Amino acid sequence: MEPAGNYYDNGHATDPYGPWDVGSGSEELNGTYDMMGNVWEWMESPYYSDDYETGSIRGLRGGYYINFDYYLASSYRDYYYPYGENLGIGFRVASEVPEPFTMGFLSLGGLALIRRRRTA
Repeated sequence: MEPAGNYYDNGHATDPYGPWDVGSGSEELNGTYDMMGNVWEWMESPYYSDDYETGSIRGLRGGYYINFDYYLASSYRDYYYPYGENLGIGFRVASEVPEPFTMGFLSLGGLALIRRRRTA
């Protein structure tokens, strides 16, 4: 069985020497990989809701390979300065992924248009 996340568990890190390669963990319920543990991920929003100044503290989510599972919760958020360096912080490059029902709705819409043209 593949490990679920790279984080500190029962006194040892799943990988105590650093983060996994992208895609090395197990697939999560939403179809993404490596969202739990591995490295903290930068959030675009600032840690304090009204502080959008350059260099202001930014939010982090996800925990990293030496954190306990508590830090993996989606409700937990940490922070760091954007000009700082840390081996446990990274970012995720992602593209927009359509929701599973998107293609179904598009197909139904296309069938409705074809049917409408035939009856007109």
